[in-house]
Amino acid sequence: MDLDRRELQCILNAINENIFFKDTNGRYVLSTHVCNMLNSNGDSSFSIYGKTDLDIQPYKTLGKKFYEEDMNIIKTKNNVNYIEKMQFGEEVFYYQINKNPVLDADGNVMGIVGIVKDISNLIKLQEKLKNYSITDMMTQTYNRSFYESGEYKNKLKYPVGVVMADINNLKYYNDNYGHKEGDILIRTIVNNMQRYIRPVDVLIRLGGDEFLILLQECDKKDSDKIINQIKNAEGNIKLQNITVGTSYGISIANNEEELNNSIAEADKAMYADKRKSKKIL
Repeated sequence: MDLDRRELQCILNAINENIFFKDTNGRYVLSTHVCNMLNSNGDSSFSIYGKTDLDIQPYKTLGKKFYEEDMNIIKTKNNVNYIEKMQFGEEVFYYQINKNPVLDADGNVMGIVGIVKDISNLIKLQEKLKNYSITDMMTQTYNRSFYESGEYKNKLKYPVGVVMADINNLKYYNDNYGHKEGDILIRTIVNNMQRYIRPVDVLIRLGGDEFLILLQECDKKDSDKIINQIKNAEGNIKLQNITVGTSYGISIANNEEELNNSIAEADKAMYADKRKSKKIL
């Protein structure tokens, strides 16, 4: 059966999604009530029909982008499907936008049909789960999974001070005072490190008592200064009447290609420092 416009609009109004149809000039011809409401800015008398995104979008650059996108779909007959990140005030939203050309029986473009879905909760949940997967729950630093992903490597600003750190006497604390006290030692050391490294620096717990610190845009002199500050502060911290301490090894990576070798060199230097400073309790 053939449906008239009023019947089509009734069908669309029964759909609780942001769906629309635009003509070849990018003007809204049909839409669901959701689409009309989301663009009304609270005006109950607002009608989206006959308007383009240039007319209705509160941000002109966004309206221009959507309009030019429509014109390109009409010209090329290609569809688009992507996620758009938008910020309104302090809130960030994510929308999945899918737009397709509508062709008549002769293959000519009649207009564009589109659907826009708010997937903000899904994206935020994915980000939350990803953060959980790369975060060490005890220390709230990055964990070994983050290290092994290697995602951070091409984002670093070189030169990078590569620091390997190993907490001294953790086994002694665990054996003599219990793992709860050992956990306190680890958190105390990490909190002290975080006092002196900068927000741009990267702190990773590789496992147990071993950490990797990446000091961005730091040469040897700057790296030594930061680590000496950390070590000097450790000298003033006591747990179970024992001064805490960490062994450190430092190497400098001037680019991403040098990073793995610098990690190995810093690890070697850290073990040399551990042998030198080892104490029998």
